[in-house]
Amino acid sequence: MGISAVVLMICGITLFVGFFAGSYPAFFLSSFRPVKVLKSTFKGKARTLSLRSVLVVFQFTISIILIVCVSIVGSQLTYIQNRSLGYDEENVVVLPSSPLISGRLTTVKQELLKHPNIVSVSASKRVPSGRLLDSSGAKILGDKEEPVEFRIAQLRIDHDYIPTFGMEIAAGRNFMIDMPTDSMQAFILNETAVRELGWDNEEAIGKGFEYNRRRGYIVGVVKDFHFESLHQPIVPILMMISRHSLNQIAVRIAGDIPETMAFLQDRWREYRPNYPFTYDFIDERLGWQYESEMKLRQLFVLFSFLAIVIACLGLLGLASYAAERRIKEIGIRKVLGSSVPGIIVRLSLDFVKWVLMANLIAWPIAFFLMRQWLQNFAYRISMGFEAFFLAGFAAFIVAVLTVSVQSVKAAMMNPIESLRYE
Repeated sequence: MGISAVVLMICGITLFVGFFAGSYPAFFLSSFRPVKVLKSTFKGKARTLSLRSVLVVFQFTISIILIVCVSIVGSQLTYIQNRSLGYDEENVVVLPSSPLISGRLTTVKQELLKHPNIVSVSASKRVPSGRLLDSSGAKILGDKEEPVEFRIAQLRIDHDYIPTFGMEIAAGRNFMIDMPTDSMQAFILNETAVRELGWDNEEAIGKGFEYNRRRGYIVGVVKDFHFESLHQPIVPILMMISRHSLNQIAVRIAGDIPETMAFLQDRWREYRPNYPFTYDFIDERLGWQYESEMKLRQLFVLFSFLAIVIACLGLLGLASYAAERRIKEIGIRKVLGSSVPGIIVRLSLDFVKWVLMANLIAWPIAFFLMRQWLQNFAYRISMGFEAFFLAGFAAFIVAVLTVSVQSVKAAMMNPIESLRYE
């Protein structure tokens, strides 16, 4: 379930609740006979309290659902932020390349690495945080050629790509500049690709391989990393050295970032004099991938607050109404020796059952909604009972505190006042 569907659902519930809550008193009050109202002889029917109870249960049900959603969305976002991506995404800035940079890439790297805060520079066609939707034909080369039946995405990179991003080699080696054949014949696969091919990591090293009509062999296996967002599963990836279409430069910075960025800006004015200086940090790009989830959490927090406020107002009014109807009973109980705490507990227990009923209704609805939402992530948390229990407990505490305001007031009333006209 996407954010648009969730927003539409929340807006629809809000409109329904507003219409129902507003139409009920309008229709109900319009049915009163003015003569009886003015003579103070009108008495509400028992069903009035029942319908009000239904409204309070409904309001608390919505509140509990929203609180559960806030908790689970927050937990999923925390999980995303703390999960290891298989590379170091911190302090890596990506800048656009140009024909001038590509034509003298080795010299540009040497110039940039002279700065003490720059520890590594790499050029590539794409960097982590994008999508891997393309693929080319692949074959396993041996005694006979075997076509690969699944999609393998490609990364066109240079020799410094893996160390710049802090990726780890699981078997074999990285591309080497002093091995001229690596530029035309060497491939590196990720662990997922190796598993799909039916090999283990060590077994893959040295295997003949063809990709996009380039024939060569596998020199290394890189540990799995999340190139795409956690919405997507890790897919088979092949890396190859390329001298063309390397339109992005990744620079790892260690030290004073503002000063280093000023240095890079000066260099890029020289390398790309007719273009503005633009850049992105990898960790910021990753954050953009979850922007809709961040907004969803903010919406849930806002609607949860509003729903709780509305539910408390309804419960407060209902508690006041119930206390007024039972004023004589309270007075008699006090005369017969009932304590103030005992009366407060007795009045509050009538409302606890509604909150419990709201939990029983809200929990399966919230579970269904959040299970559907979590399906958008290939890597996600498991929904435990904690979020549901905490939401129910929070609603219970809010309800008890709200009811206690009127219960204490009614219990503290002088019984002479409540029985004066009896």
